[in-house]
Amino acid sequence: MSVPVWKPIVIVAVLALCALSLYPPSQKLRPGLDLAGGTTLTYQVEVPGGADGKRLVNDVISVLKKRVDPQGVRNLIWRPLAGHRIEIQMPMPSKDTTAKRLAYESALKSLLADNLSATAVNSAV
Repeated sequence: MSVPVWKPIVIVAVLALCALSLYPPSQKLRPGLDLAGGTTLTYQVEVPGGADGKRLVNDVISVLKKRVDPQGVRNLIWRPLAGHRIEIQMPMPSKDTTAKRLAYESALKSLLADNLSATAVNSAV
């Protein structure tokens, strides 16, 4: 039984399109928490007596998700843990984001350094 010639060509074409859609990898793929580092937060949920702890923890997670990341674009991992705890994993920001934050903080510091305080204005008057 021979394989038609067009099948390998289609397979190679599909693989080439997949490879091109991920090129360049540094702009398309973001390393996760295990490769790029990040922060893991663990919170304890106080469960009142008689309440269903598992359901309450899941409700708290859904409310926090809606408040912290409503569009789901921040790549946060929310996980319920034993003992009515919640684990939130956040990957490190990209270098571009870190540079923009540092530029903002620098601009804010220089702006505040040039401002006059109410005490300085009152003493001058």
